[in-house]
Amino acid sequence: MDKVKSIYDSLFSLEHKKKGRRSYPIHKRLKFQGEYNDITEWIQDQFDIPNDARILDAGCGTGYTLLECCKHTKRSGIGISLSSREVHSANQSALRMNLAASCEFRVHDYALPLNEKFDVIIAIESLKHAPDLKRTLANLSGHLKSGGQFIFVEDFYIPNKVSASLGKTFLEKWSVSDLYDEAYYTDYLSELGLKPLKTQDFTSMIYKKRAWTTRAKITTTHLASHFLKGEKKELSHIYEGGLIMDYFYNKGAFEYKLVSFINEG
Repeated sequence: MDKVKSIYDSLFSLEHKKKGRRSYPIHKRLKFQGEYNDITEWIQDQFDIPNDARILDAGCGTGYTLLECCKHTKRSGIGISLSSREVHSANQSALRMNLAASCEFRVHDYALPLNEKFDVIIAIESLKHAPDLKRTLANLSGHLKSGGQFIFVEDFYIPNKVSASLGKTFLEKWSVSDLYDEAYYTDYLSELGLKPLKTQDFTSMIYKKRAWTTRAKITTTHLASHFLKGEKKELSHIYEGGLIMDYFYNKGAFEYKLVSFINEG
């Protein structure tokens, strides 16, 4: 997971220069057309999350989702990330928002156990980085209380839409262990005994870029990276991986969905 840590440390360094000390979402912006500002608002509106719920944000970034879910409520929770830079920033945001007593952020691998159970677990664009996805899903599911909800948003792969070589490059640059389709997640969670709750397809709401310009940028970025060193080289790899993801969406090789399950045990 060192590669994933490096990716998010580098991304934080880049974004922090533009956005300052405040917490901000690091997931995709969607075309909600004014109804919602962010997918976190959509989740709070569409799901029955108790006012006093205990929440786990798995792959919390700068803490945005957990902080938004907890402010103006009696909710509390933990956010976990591999990036110490993100975690430090999230804890500072909790202090500024007077939420430090209810929201705690830790450096922690979401494939490793925690010492409590939660009413809600949220994972936005983070599960794909798991080196062993089934182990991670089993671990997180095991931390749900009876009646607890597991809500996750991911880029689900649709096979045979792009070349295998480009897919391999994406895996390397974005530190993803495999290109998983939706069924890989849902079938395994069903095997674990969880019940499907809600699915929402947001693919049509993604801001898409032209395929040919994106493909040209991928080539240019790949060539330029050979002349870079250190964090600049790391950022070029991240940028290339992001461009490949954009290209995949343009070619219909990814779909962006929210999927949720409930623990009825």
